[in-house]
Amino acid sequence: MKHITKKVAIFGGSFNPVHNAHIHVGKYVAANEDVDEVWVMLSPQSPFKQDKTMLPDETRLALLKKSFKGIKNLKVSDFELKLPTPSYTFKTLLSLQDAYSNYTFSLIFGIDILDHFLQWQNAVQIIENHKLFAYLRPGYEDDLDLVLSKLEAGYNSIKKKEAPELFDQLKIINGPLVDISSTEIWEKVKNKEDFSNLVPSPVYDYLNKITI
Repeated sequence: MKHITKKVAIFGGSFNPVHNAHIHVGKYVAANEDVDEVWVMLSPQSPFKQDKTMLPDETRLALLKKSFKGIKNLKVSDFELKLPTPSYTFKTLLSLQDAYSNYTFSLIFGIDILDHFLQWQNAVQIIENHKLFAYLRPGYEDDLDLVLSKLEAGYNSIKKKEAPELFDQLKIINGPLVDISSTEIWEKVKNKEDFSNLVPSPVYDYLNKITI
């Protein structure tokens, strides 16, 4: 039996751009959940998705590092950028486990992901082997019971008999809500509206210098 030396929660995403809700979620999980560290992990730009507002990988990574600098028990990781594309979460988790065999890895994501989580590649394998933290978002409170019951029914229909129960692996985080979206930020950039209250100052300074 291996000796676990660190419990790491992976907070992955495109972070295009990183905004204050991302900072809030990362800090909240690091401070309030049973994890030693939160790794903010940048996903590479998909070669199959053309988005003129998608910032280059190196730019998004630099903004992440500046935005999360000095926050206790959080670190920015470029691990997934070094993996073959296309990027799939279960492959990233396998690679992490190979690289850090004495660590356990969990996932942090927004509650809306649960609507289609079972469509992810090897979703059941992910649930079986990793804790999941789903952060509640504004507007999802009323539909949460229905989403969870559908997810549980789908998981139970395809999981192995000896696999853990869904709610042994999944925790809904009902923390303070911050309602910000990347789409909202890009609209304000495009319309030259103020968005300084939505993003960390390094992101605000950078986006004010570019045009879309």
